[in-house]
Amino acid sequence: MSDSIPKAPGPNPSDDRARNDALRERTERDDEQASSDREQRAADTSYSPSSEREMDASQTQQRDRSDLEADGIDPSRVVAAPGTGGADDAGDVEPEPGDLNLPWQSEEDRQV
Repeated sequence: MSDSIPKAPGPNPSDDRARNDALRERTERDDEQASSDREQRAADTSYSPSSEREMDASQTQQRDRSDLEADGIDPSRVVAAPGTGGADDAGDVEPEPGDLNLPWQSEEDRQV
């Protein structure tokens, strides 16, 4: 059964990056004719190393205690720093009970 599996080599990882770079260059040039929707989509959805660098920086280069205090944030109340979770993670900071103003909440609930 293994004889029926073709032994074709897979693409080199650099092949996709080179293709994506070429597409990006083509779509960024003003003097060339506009590229097709397919080329534009490939350039827009290609791997971007800067996004990985930004994510790494947000997860490893956290603000120190003095930076938080300068912005009026009590560092002892920070549960998780922003950027350490998912793409939409804003961090977990326990707010003061009176800081939240939810229209459906009674004044008594805000104080608790």
